Amino acid sequence: MSSRPVVVSTLTSGSRSVLQGPSDDKPTVTLTTPSDPDRVSAFLNIRVADISKAHKAWSARGAEFLTEPKDRGHEIRAYIRDPDGHLIEVGQTTPTPSSGRSQPS
Repeated sequence: MSSRPVVVSTLTSGSRSVLQGPSDDKPTVTLTTPSDPDRVSAFLNIRVADISKAHKAWSARGAEFLTEPKDRGHEIRAYIRDPDGHLIEVGQTTPTPSSGRSQPS
């Protein structure tokens, strides 16, 4: 087992937290924040029942959405970033005519 520690620095004003490795469960992987937050290869996708309510509540708590939620037909979605700059898609699936599901009120 490697004796190299995993270090997590806390978020402080003006800086980003950094999670480093490697560790025994990922011996060749080092995690870091994105070097360019506008270029991503993957992102987390979270589905919510009501994106309007989520957008309003999360914005009130300090989340910074890139845009207002956008209706894409099969879904309504918007994007935020975590404190390290990783992109997170927040979406609401919209019903299709064949699904028989209705929108939550």
